[in-house]
Amino acid sequence: MLQTGQRLELDTDGGSFILRKNINPTPQRGKAIWLPAEGSRCVKTTDLAEPEWHSSGVAVMSLLFAYLLPDPEHSLAARSLLVLGYMAAGVCWLHAKRRVRLTQTDAFSNWWLLGAVLLFLLALNKLLNLRVCFEDGFRALAKAGHWYDRRQPVQFVLAVVLPAALAVITGMFLATKASGFVRSHRLALAGWVLLWLYFALRQSQEWKPVLPWLGVIRYYDWRFALEVAGILLVTLAALITPRHERHG
Repeated sequence: MLQTGQRLELDTDGGSFILRKNINPTPQRGKAIWLPAEGSRCVKTTDLAEPEWHSSGVAVMSLLFAYLLPDPEHSLAARSLLVLGYMAAGVCWLHAKRRVRLTQTDAFSNWWLLGAVLLFLLALNKLLNLRVCFEDGFRALAKAGHWYDRRQPVQFVLAVVLPAALAVITGMFLATKASGFVRSHRLALAGWVLLWLYFALRQSQEWKPVLPWLGVIRYYDWRFALEVAGILLVTLAALITPRHERHG
């Protein structure tokens, strides 16, 4: 349990918790969870939004989940596991394309190939941590253009509007061009939805006012499980693909 003078600081870029000791429990504007007074049963979360009060047990439970599930942003082992997972899923989708192409119908072979390419790109993104490179480039651009202090509207577009627009466009494309493939491979659809949800939530962190909400839903605790679940579903969808698929 947290003691007076201790504080759990949330790393908003990685989502990990850092325990600070010998801290004066005076409320500060920042990204922290602090204990206001001796014997208090509440902790306070402060960020760019208005403070919200939560049970101290919730804070301790979140810390427990953070230890149980590895942090993919700062754990080399977790990131390596995810890279291998994406690579294995991509190989499975290529194998599914080959199985379908060698049979009497190749109606869905192009979709398997497209999925394999996307999975390999996701593996490359995870391996090189390209998101950090894009973040650094955005900050450098904002500072060079002298609008760094007014960057929040641009962050909103990149973090919220862009993923939502891509989701709508992709949904319309799948409904019109790949409806047969989606109906025949619902596991693949479920896996891609989970992966999109993970990346949408991950990208939403670029808009700082959303950080308290992510803390409320404890996104940092289960984000690793969300990504792993998506990888497993798309891999399973490729493994159980029948040799003879029906046209949709």
